[in-house]
Amino acid sequence: CSPCSPGHYKSYVGTTACEMCPKDTYRETPGASEQGACLPCPHLSSTRGAAGQSSVAACLCDPHTYPNLGSSAASLQCEKCPAGALCLGGGRECALANAARMC
Repeated sequence: CSPCSPGHYKSYVGTTACEMCPKDTYRETPGASEQGACLPCPHLSSTRGAAGQSSVAACLCDPHTYPNLGSSAASLQCEKCPAGALCLGGGRECALANAARMC
């Protein structure tokens, strides 16, 4: 048998098929032997329902949050939208805006 590819795991040794890591998780390296090897997305982020993700870059900030501009794909930090500001969709783009919709 061969090791599972990134984003997948196999609970049993043998010829059974690899399973996708669940939604809101990812696995960057091959060879996971249990679902617990799939890492959770950072706080206030998700894979937006997609399973089998192989990189933390698949994790996007949740709605009503924005990415901390100092964070990178490897260390995504999502922040809640401050009172009086508009967060336009989360994700990874500049999403913190005032009422005039200017970042």
